[in-house]
Amino acid sequence: MIQVDDPLTELVAAANAVLRPDPAVTTAPPRIAIKTISVEQMLCDGKALFDSHWNETANYVGVAGVKLDVEVYRTLEAQKLLMLIAVYMGEEMVGYSINIVLPNQFSQDMNLCRNDAFFVSPRWRRTRVPVRLLRETESQAKARGAVRMVWAVTATSPMAGWLPRLGYGQEEIVFTKEI
Repeated sequence: MIQVDDPLTELVAAANAVLRPDPAVTTAPPRIAIKTISVEQMLCDGKALFDSHWNETANYVGVAGVKLDVEVYRTLEAQKLLMLIAVYMGEEMVGYSINIVLPNQFSQDMNLCRNDAFFVSPRWRRTRVPVRLLRETESQAKARGAVRMVWAVTATSPMAGWLPRLGYGQEEIVFTKEI
């Protein structure tokens, strides 16, 4: 075979190499995965998020930082009352919803899902990630027999603004005082 040096052919080949990169080399953006996790996974993958969450929302004087009551979480998990849901982008946890599903102590015929903590990394807040995590929390709570979802948020939290748009109504006002 005779090889002909054709500048136009070489130019087209070079352009195609740029326009159509090798699929083996190209990496797709990480995909979102929302899944139920264990307490151990939460402790392993969530550490950086817990600290970020605390630094952003805590207003307790004299409390140094996050001190999860791991034994309580493990006990609730063993009793099938704890519902941990996490959002991952690739291998990185970017959000979590920690919940307890149990009968209302005042009306045992009504199972409630009470959110203990909800956090999404600031980088992902202006996406659909927070709403997808909330909707997954509702779905899993309903699958576990909850008929009511309860969120406790601070008055200045962005969630306080968007929960009503998702069909939630304010039922209680919580007052706190350091004693």
